[in-house]
Amino acid sequence: MVFREAKRQGVQHMIATHAFDLAGKMTVEQMKEAAKLGAWIEFDFRNTLEGGRTDAIRQVGPELCFLSEFWTKLDGPREYAGAAGVSAFAEAMRAHGFSNRELEMMFKENPAKALGLPVTPENRI
Repeated sequence: MVFREAKRQGVQHMIATHAFDLAGKMTVEQMKEAAKLGAWIEFDFRNTLEGGRTDAIRQVGPELCFLSEFWTKLDGPREYAGAAGVSAFAEAMRAHGFSNRELEMMFKENPAKALGLPVTPENRI
């Protein structure tokens, strides 16, 4: 409902933040509808490999999703995954059948587009 109204009001950049988690709890059908309205569907790094989230990404389409929040510790001070952690996560996503091209979209291109930034050959992997 919020995304329909936002589109009606002319909002240009929309993100369904933590769509599969407590903040969103959207069904895959709701995610697909939000994406059709122009919203990006966001999944966070620390639990993307759990609970059917990779299946949801497949159903919505990697071209409409992005991955964010690369921190790994839930309690206490947040610890960011760093380059090694993100690389290990990318390898795990590959093991779930995601291609390098799909990962490039979800890690870099789609977040840039969500922010209204240009995606050029110079800022691609």
